[in-house]
Amino acid sequence: MDNTSIQDRNVYLNSNYIKELDVFKTNGNFDESKFNNFYDYAKQGFTNLAKIKEIDDLGRTWRAYRNDISMPENLRDNSPQFKI
Repeated sequence: MDNTSIQDRNVYLNSNYIKELDVFKTNGNFDESKFNNFYDYAKQGFTNLAKIKEIDDLGRTWRAYRNDISMPENLRDNSPQFKI
């Protein structure tokens, strides 16, 4: 299995490794709702990244902080930093 995809939820739910992680436990027991919340969040993030076909697409969707000199000027966010 390569590490470039996200598996079906049940693959992870059937993993003893996942069930033993403290982050998914409540009162010492595996809490499936905690896992489901994490899985849904991770899957959405993975899906969004998978839609970006090239690094140029990433540049078009990313807005850099105004002082980030590593980014081209056209990608820097020059919007007001505060509202009056």
